[in-house]
Amino acid sequence: MEKTPNLQDAIQRFNQGCAAFERAWAARAVDPSKCEAESRTSFVDVVGALEWAVKHCLDQFYSEKMTEEDLRNAPPLTFEKLLKKLARKAHPSLDRESKRALHEARRLRNFIQHQAASAHHPELRKAIRVVRRILSDYLPALEEQLAAPLEVESEAVAPPAHKLASALRPVHRHLGGDAWMTRTLQEGIQQLRQGRSQHYDATIESLKLEAETFLTRHALDLLATNQRASGTLSLLSDYLEAEAKELLLRGGSKGLSPEDADRLRHLLPLINRYPSLCLEAGWLSQAEGPGLRFKDACFPTLLVGRHLARSGAQASQLRGEVGKDRSWREAAWMAVSSGDDLSSWTGQLLAERDPLWLLERVVVTCAAFAAVRPGTAASHEVAKAFSLCVSALVAFAPRWVELNLPESLPAWMQGVARRIEHDPDSPWFLPVELWRQCVLDLADASWALSASLASHGSEPGASTPSPLAELLSSLGLPARLSTEESRALSALCAPYLASRGGLLESSFFKQVFSARGRMEALVQEPFLEEWMRSHGLRALKAANRPETWRALAIPGDGHPAGYLLNRAGLMTEWHSAWLQLTQSHPKDAVQGWVKAVIHLSGLDDSSDELRQLLLDDCLKFLSDRGLKPEALAALRKDCVSQNDTVDREGERHETQVAILRLLDLTAPEWKQLIAKWTEQPALAWRTLLAAGAPQEDIAGWCIQKGLQQSQAPEGYRDGPVGVLTHNAQVLSTGSWQLAFQQSREALSWILDEGDASALSVLAEACLSPGSSPGHFDPPMDKLEMNISPPLSMVLWPRVIHRPEGREAFYAHIERDGFPGVMFFFGASPLPNDESELWLGLALQLLKPRALSMSQGAPALVPENEGAEARRLLRCFEQRFKTPWSTEVQWPKLVVRAVVLACAAAHGVDVAVPLSTLFRQLKGLPIAQSGDLALVLGQALSDLNQYHQEHASEVLEEALSPELLRSMWRDKTSAFWSALIQKHGSARVLAMLDSLEPVDCGLGLVDALTRLDIESLRQRENRSELLRPLLIRASQGRYVPSARFWEEAWKAARSPAEIPELPELPPGQWLEELLTQSQHWEPERRQQLLRHLAGYSRHGEVQRRCLVTLLA
Repeated sequence: MEKTPNLQDAIQRFNQGCAAFERAWAARAVDPSKCEAESRTSFVDVVGALEWAVKHCLDQFYSEKMTEEDLRNAPPLTFEKLLKKLARKAHPSLDRESKRALHEARRLRNFIQHQAASAHHPELRKAIRVVRRILSDYLPALEEQLAAPLEVESEAVAPPAHKLASALRPVHRHLGGDAWMTRTLQEGIQQLRQGRSQHYDATIESLKLEAETFLTRHALDLLATNQRASGTLSLLSDYLEAEAKELLLRGGSKGLSPEDADRLRHLLPLINRYPSLCLEAGWLSQAEGPGLRFKDACFPTLLVGRHLARSGAQASQLRGEVGKDRSWREAAWMAVSSGDDLSSWTGQLLAERDPLWLLERVVVTCAAFAAVRPGTAASHEVAKAFSLCVSALVAFAPRWVELNLPESLPAWMQGVARRIEHDPDSPWFLPVELWRQCVLDLADASWALSASLASHGSEPGASTPSPLAELLSSLGLPARLSTEESRALSALCAPYLASRGGLLESSFFKQVFSARGRMEALVQEPFLEEWMRSHGLRALKAANRPETWRALAIPGDGHPAGYLLNRAGLMTEWHSAWLQLTQSHPKDAVQGWVKAVIHLSGLDDSSDELRQLLLDDCLKFLSDRGLKPEALAALRKDCVSQNDTVDREGERHETQVAILRLLDLTAPEWKQLIAKWTEQPALAWRTLLAAGAPQEDIAGWCIQKGLQQSQAPEGYRDGPVGVLTHNAQVLSTGSWQLAFQQSREALSWILDEGDASALSVLAEACLSPGSSPGHFDPPMDKLEMNISPPLSMVLWPRVIHRPEGREAFYAHIERDGFPGVMFFFGASPLPNDESELWLGLALQLLKPRALSMSQGAPALVPENEGAEARRLLRCFEQRFKTPWSTEVQWPKLVVRAVVLACAAAHGVDVAVPLSTLFRQLKGLPIAQSGDLALVLGQALSDLNQYHQEHASEVLEEALSPELLRSMWRDKTSAFWSALIQKHGSARVLAMLDSLEPVDCGLGLVDALTRLDIESLRQRENRSELLRPLLIRASQGRYVPSARFWEEAWKAARSPAEIPELPELPPGQWLEELLTQSQHWEPERRQQLLRHLAGYSRHGEVQRRCLVTLLA
């Protein structure tokens, strides 16, 4: 066998499985046996293809190699981990539902292949769909290589659990034997008629009259020749020919009677067509060899059973023949159902001395017991036979073969065998499905016979009656079952007697509901749910003892309560038992609710109904009786010791969050609880956050784990298995590596989504002195320059865009905390100093304010924004006054200006610091005051808007020549507007006239356009206004006089005088330029026109200039 499965083999095997399913689907109505066989084949091939595919894919990514045998024998938990390992490398990621479906498909495949379980089509369809997606998405398997997708069938839904459980009993047990046979015969005749709907066929009517008689003869012939119910039939036409000859001979010379003549007329057409008609009707099918057989092996057994009940003297012989072969067991059920005496069957069992037939008679007699009518009195012999059957089912219980090792490492790591045979391979041990049917049969009988059965002695199975005792002694088979297991199996067989004898107690519960090993294999689903529905609950309720109600209501200690909660169909049974307990023992009811909630928190797939029942309905019931405080206190106590170390997904996560929220813990209580839980390495921190745990406590845990990781040896910090993705489990090495992984995830989450308290905890840890005990400054993700900056250099840049991050920063500064020295912003490869941090903070507040103002929002500043702006300014001034900061070196004047502008825009009075900055601006050369002037101008405008009385002194100071020259810029409209509104345009313009004329910028023009356009028109021909007025005129925002256009291009202009000229659209300025420039020096005119022709953004301007140049 190849070590690495070939991809083509995996595809071929998948296609074979799909083809087998198609054959099974086609045969479902005509050949149930073939349908079942093909379904099993399909399940094995489809899941086998999945295993090969996963192995092939892993071989592409991982160096370690696993043989196919290793993979096939891997326990389900390991296979799930292999799927997770695959999902880490391949895309798209393996979603939770697909992962669960694959895991379930493999579990069902093992159950079907190794324990001969039925392969249900809904589960098979689901497995085919999800495996097909894995092959096409994760492997280079093309659509045309794979079998076509299955069509969605309306019936292809998983049946409820109780439907699966009812499949343990044959269909005719539910319908009744007579009703089932009548329906089968009618369906066959109807099928024949449908095939001949175009014409009448009298032969079908003849078959309708004779079918039951001749089919019964076939069944009796099988029994007489010691064949199984599924055996091959003799020549069918012989029966009809013999019957026809007998009718002819009986008529003799006198001739046939009218009745015989009529019957002969029916028989003669059937002689040649009878076999084909039975095949077409679906009663018979082709045998594996030559000949025919009954299509459904139950059909002949029911025919024999009904015939036996009507046979009179021949009945004893027929019982003897039926009892020799377990395949005829349903004949016993049918006979007793039809009125045959149960004691006739039990008598033959007790009288049997052939050891090879004794076990067969036990199986057959169990079926006879199942048909007994309620209220039937059990004689001593019947009770003895019942006890013998129970003892036989215990002694010959199915062989125990362990196919996997739960909670263990893979076999190739341990070097142990994967298949462990605990029992010898003896044919005396009953098949598990047959054994379960027999147990249910006896359980039915224990209720039907009830008190009369109990009056004849001790518990069933306590002693071994003759002749079973002699058989067991002769065989010398080893004792396989412990005393507790034997008593538990006896109780399963006779629940009524067990309830009366007190056997349904803790030992029984532990064996059935919590034991591992043999009992777990015997009572697997759907058997246990069927037994609980039909017998277990009835027996437990019939006992009506306090300990019984506790067992049904309080999970744990092997009680069935947890089992009831796990199944939607039995959930109401738990509720009724719990309500019963609240009436008599309220303290126990509180304990039951607490343990049920803890049990709920451990379920991966709890339903909304169960959550509502436990967390809403039951809690309200306790509240109405004043027990809620006591219940929550007990739940809180249990939660302390029930910490889950891993964040779950889906339903389990929602459940755990709901439970923790139910506790309504205060911050100190959360702190104590998390402190208790952090004694363990790992912590389900996401669950705690969703439940409302203080984020600062999670941050503290994160820091603690980070410090522990840094103290671990280098080789163990990430663990031998490396760092896994979120929700992945470590394969082998413990919870410390999981905790280190969790702490890194938690750190990243806090930086991205954490609140101010959590960020403050991180800030205190990473910005504390390096020698302090709690200093925590781990390296973060690498930047493009392959640098891994420490947390202290990325903390504030990463969080100040969020309100929570800014809150943490302000709190840190208010505590006189050190914000750090250098910071990495975004993808910048080089760090920035602290001034960039303050600039970023101010811009975070200015951007939304500027946006709202641009959208026409009212000038009123929201209270929260104003409060944050005041806090920003206060923190900035506090930081600015610290000893290690000087006005000369830090912060930069422009940063201080932006902070003041931010505060002023939010209505904060910044008159004093703004006046200081204006004085500093006077000392700067005009060339260096650009951005600073723009910011201060806006700040002054906002100050004047919100605090006019305090802005007066600053506005007076702003009239100084140095400041006015600094404000001759394009974006200073706010400054000039404030100045003109305060001092009037005449005074401001007079001050400007005293200065050397230079380009005054768009700011002054815009302010005059809005506040005093007449003054602007009087001065429009001044040289310092040429550029701004030309720009605004071209934009249509100002209409100059004719005199302006005459003066504008009168003198030659260079491109440097008006840099914005290439941006201007064609208009009057262009016409005037082309006309008046004719009087310029040719070189000067050519220079400007070439500039426009080469660099103008507008095609019309380029064209006009080029035409002029070429003229």
